Parts: sequence; C-alpha cells; structure tokens
Amino acid sequence: NKKTYILSGDKIMTYLAKILKPRLSIFALNEDGLYYDLKSKKLIYELKGENPIISKNNLDVTGGMTRKVQEATEISKMGMNVFFVNGNKPERIVKAVKNRKFEGTVFRGK
Repeated sequence: NKKTYILSGDKIMTYLAKILKPRLSIFALNEDGLYYDLKSKKLIYELKGENPIISKNNLDVTGGMTRKVQEATEISKMGMNVFFVNGNKPERIVKAVKNRKFEGTVFRGK
C-alpha cells in the first residue's frame, strides 16, 4: 500500500530479548543514564519496577528516551537487568557486564 514505517532500534531490543533471552541488556546512550531532572543531572541509579515519567520529545520519530524507558521496563519484566550506560565511556559498559558498580541506571529484572 506504499506505506512507510519506522522501527526503532529500542523496539528491536525488546524483540531480541524475547527471542534470545540474554542475561542482561545494555542501552548505550550519549548520557550517563536517567536523571531525576536535567538541571541537576542527579542520576537515578536503580529502578525496581517503577515507571519513571519522561518528558516527551516530539521531534524524535523513534521515541527518544521515552521509548528507551518503555522498552527497558518491558525487558526487565522478562527477568533481565537492563542497563543505561554512557556509550562514550566504554569502561562503564564493561563494569555493567561484569556486574560491578558503574555510573549509570539499571532497571532490575523481576
């Protein structure tokens, strides 16, 4: 029907998690993780079932941070830990994978 759709990489993460059932999932961001607010940049280190309220960005057709949080929440409901890590600091990704203390946000699997 000559229709075009956008499939976000964040949505693909959820599909892959359902099929592959990895022990964890990592979203590499250009930020350190989720913040309580953007002014203070105070980091949310851990979420255990909470659904944080994210301000919507209508300019990002893939869903932006709102989509990432939705998908991370969905993946964590499957029992996997989901990490939001600054991809510009690869040592943080390594620490998250090795289950060490890292600077970022983790959605605890249920």
